[in-house]
Amino acid sequence: MERSPFRKVLQRSCRQELCLQCLRTIHRSVGKQVRPYNASRAQMTAFVREVFGELVYVTCRRQLDSGESNHGDGRTGEEEKLRFRFQVKLLDAEQLFEDNRKHVLCHLWAKEGGGRTTEVSKRKWFSESATELTVEVLDPASSCLVLEVFARDPMTLRDAIRKLARQCSLSAFLDSLREVFSQYFRAGTAYKLVGRLESPLEEIPCVGVEEWYVLKDTAGSNLESKVQLSVTFHSVASADISVLERIREHYALSFAFLEHNVEQTAEDDVARWSTWSDCVGRRGLTLLRQHALQNNMQDVEAHCCYLQAASEHRMKVNTQISFVVMYLLLKELQLELGSQGHRFVSDALDQLIQKLSDHINSQLENLHEQYYLEFELHVTDLSGALSVCALMDSMSPLPIVDSARTALQKNEKKWYESLAVSLDEKATLSVVAAMLDTIRAHHQKANQLFQQSWNETYTNIVMHELDGFLVCSLKPWVGWQVDAALASRLDDSEEKTLDSIEAFSVIKTFLEDIFPLLNVDPEVLNVQRYREWFGSRVIDRWFELASRASDIVRVFVAADDLLPLNANVKYSSSFVKTVEAINANVVKLWLLIEWPENTCDFSFIDCMHRWVSVYSAEIDSKTEGERRNGHDNNVEVPARLCVAVNDLMGILMYVQQIRSKISNSYLGSRQGLTRFGDVDVRLQSVLGIVNASKDRLLEIIVWRLLPGVETRLDRVLSAQTTLAQEADVDGVFRSITACVTSLRVNLEADAFEAVLVLLWAKLTTLLKQSISRLRTRCGVDARAYSASYLGLSVVIQQLPKCFTFKDYGGLSPAALENDVRARLQELKEVFRDQHGAGDI
Repeated sequence: MERSPFRKVLQRSCRQELCLQCLRTIHRSVGKQVRPYNASRAQMTAFVREVFGELVYVTCRRQLDSGESNHGDGRTGEEEKLRFRFQVKLLDAEQLFEDNRKHVLCHLWAKEGGGRTTEVSKRKWFSESATELTVEVLDPASSCLVLEVFARDPMTLRDAIRKLARQCSLSAFLDSLREVFSQYFRAGTAYKLVGRLESPLEEIPCVGVEEWYVLKDTAGSNLESKVQLSVTFHSVASADISVLERIREHYALSFAFLEHNVEQTAEDDVARWSTWSDCVGRRGLTLLRQHALQNNMQDVEAHCCYLQAASEHRMKVNTQISFVVMYLLLKELQLELGSQGHRFVSDALDQLIQKLSDHINSQLENLHEQYYLEFELHVTDLSGALSVCALMDSMSPLPIVDSARTALQKNEKKWYESLAVSLDEKATLSVVAAMLDTIRAHHQKANQLFQQSWNETYTNIVMHELDGFLVCSLKPWVGWQVDAALASRLDDSEEKTLDSIEAFSVIKTFLEDIFPLLNVDPEVLNVQRYREWFGSRVIDRWFELASRASDIVRVFVAADDLLPLNANVKYSSSFVKTVEAINANVVKLWLLIEWPENTCDFSFIDCMHRWVSVYSAEIDSKTEGERRNGHDNNVEVPARLCVAVNDLMGILMYVQQIRSKISNSYLGSRQGLTRFGDVDVRLQSVLGIVNASKDRLLEIIVWRLLPGVETRLDRVLSAQTTLAQEADVDGVFRSITACVTSLRVNLEADAFEAVLVLLWAKLTTLLKQSISRLRTRCGVDARAYSASYLGLSVVIQQLPKCFTFKDYGGLSPAALENDVRARLQELKEVFRDQHGAGDI
């Protein structure tokens, strides 16, 4: 920075020189001030008095008034006679290029005091492009700018040609032709004035602002035609200073104005500045613009001065000037630089980028002390710093962003080292959880900023530092927790085990939240690797604790009356509570560890075995009274038995779902179905326990129905009259229908179907037995038992109607048809070729 061509130290000796520059600039300020350069001369003068102080201002004022000012570079009071060159750009027009008018002729000059006029500048203005004219004046304050627009009139030319055509004599034709030539081809007669603009220079914005002006005729009346133009001026001094010197002066003024504004503004307000006009204020911006124009500075040079001043001031005194200001100045400078070569600007910009990069890196190396991401101003400033890095990286061959990444990694490592101090053997789980929450919150907030500015997450930048912290600092703490759980005595083992489970959950949740923030799939921050820290012994201890918790099932069943929860849910409250307890104690661990895991698969199945065994045994004990009651001549099945069946079927489906998920997980693992075969053996034993209890209850339900049905079937075979037989057949169907209806109301769909299958099988067996007894009797006289044959055939054919329903549920008629056909065939065989009787 010290070697920069912009550098000019603001010492006491140069403050007076700068004040003189400002006063001279104000004296020569030209044109009407418009936004954002809209400070009057009086306002700019007051601003100079504030910036440089009363003593310096009065001294410079006297020196300037006495004509004794001397810049030390050969410029004296004679320099006050410098000329001002005004550049007028004609940009657009309305109702000027009509009637196929391709171009107009523009004249520009200025009226000066004393009746003098400047040289006329002439230029053709074509409709498809802009044009530019210049004029020089000595005193803008007393001068008027005059623009006249001339054009040919196509209608007059057409009329002249028509006049030529109407001439009948040669002499008249020659006179008309001479008139046409003199009007359109002689200088000064080919164009006619179509409008003019005359305005004092004091009333025209002369800072390059585009404005519309209405043209007037010679009488001063407004016309319909308008022109859009912009006016800028440059000084033409007899002894012009060097480019380097005027840039240095402009930078020094920029820095002085910025420094003054910072001192006069509250720190929080300074942090909210977002543009250069905020930094120097309206009066300072107007004065700087006038100074740049009078010294013929290009916009790129002025913007580089502003960027240099804002950057150096923050680096020098570390004020809260936002990086957003520097980003906008740098972006505008990048656009103005383009492909043009600016030696002074390029040299200074390279040095500035290097030093600004070092400054930003030094702040990023202390990110946690420098920025608090809970504060909006700090977030905005950090976002601006990152954007500045990205922009400088695109403007410079230096590795700006890479060096910033290195600074961030240093900061992250230092931060983790400070956090690791509290991770000793005595650190509690709440301390570790709070620490991980702090890290996660910091990453989530920082990721939003880095994603927007660099299209990369903060976590991705510092992932190796985070991984190192977890391995070097968190892993030893996990080892202490595991050792404490394994070495704990019986009285406090449960608390230590629960703490180790919670520690595993906290770490796993943290990693699951962090891992999606990475743009790549790294070898670090892997959940599987951190799971190995805990080991299989403590995982076995977790499932042992979960197994001991199964005693709560006895409480659930003991307090349950085995009634449905409501009309829509036919399970008991003990079933719902048991499933919830299994999910909370067993399945939660399974999901936490992420199945399959060789170190815990058998422990998980054994734990499930314990819970299911306890529940099945308690349900068996609860329904033991129903099994002892026997047949009470009531074909309706007690609701308690139905609910118990529903509960066991629900547990069975629950275990089957877990088995299906385990099977799916093994299909995608390295162990494959070989390992699943060993696990499935234990799973089948769990299912066997539930199936055994369920089958016992189904047998009880069917057994309560069969005695009545069997008795009525015997009556059908031994009925003496047709009426008696019909009554017995109707009794069989009533008994079966009443039982099935009762089951349909109280059983869940799967349980109901299972009961129907078993009941159908039992009834089919009874029919076989009845046919067998009928065969024995027909051996004596087949004809004598033809009525029994007919009654039994009716029962066989009508029985499926008790097991099928029109709306839903029941057994499939197609599945029952084969059994019906087989039973009828067996019945026919009884009466076929019995003692030559043949078929009935």
